[in-house]
Amino acid sequence: DDIMVEVSGVSPPQAISTFDDAELCESLRKSISKSGYIK
Repeated sequence: DDIMVEVSGVSPPQAISTFDDAELCESLRKSISKSGYIK
């Protein structure tokens, strides 16, 4: 999981490490969880 990403610009958003960090809607989080993905 070492994928290099470079972000530029004024006040870029914080990195998202997990799906929980992404603040997705409940139905999408449930689908991701059922699929077995964690990040």
